[in-house]
Amino acid sequence: MTRVTIAGIGNILMGDDGIGPYVARILEAQYEFESAQVADLGTPVLDFPDHLDNSETVLIIDAVENRKEPGTITVYTKADMVRNGVPVRTDPHSPALSEMMLRAEFTGVGPTDAILVGITANACEYYTPISDVVKRAVPAAIEEVLRQAENLVGHAARGRRRLNRTKVPRPQFLEIARKYPLLLGGRTADT
Repeated sequence: MTRVTIAGIGNILMGDDGIGPYVARILEAQYEFESAQVADLGTPVLDFPDHLDNSETVLIIDAVENRKEPGTITVYTKADMVRNGVPVRTDPHSPALSEMMLRAEFTGVGPTDAILVGITANACEYYTPISDVVKRAVPAAIEEVLRQAENLVGHAARGRRRLNRTKVPRPQFLEIARKYPLLLGGRTADT
């Protein structure tokens, strides 16, 4: 069983809403994890918990609307998501993130714990790139994701096991970035 699934969610066609998959792809390209897996879940609906049924915990990366400055990183616990509902940008056909977490709890399918690393969106409009202010928040978001994943793995293992991440050499990242140019806002990795 995987201890942690790091799940980027969002619609890559809607500007800043695509920041979750964007960060997930960078993490996947730059790191290898022993006790965690990275997944780009796009815009999941009620099947969200089914993607995570082999994980004890989920660490979600997504754009949020929370009246903070665009690019602000905010961490929400599962209790925050279920109790208050997090103002997460999703497409009109997706249920709220809190509803997905309640379904996982009710059915017993999916992780028992969750953390959301929210990145305050600037603009979520169709066919626009991720805004510069949100892109500048990516390094801080990655550091927060790694910190939260480390805490989740450590908590689940009661300190016996660490996240054990290995940074992948940059040339591999460039190769992946060339394969997925949308990660770089439509530019190639060389520009």
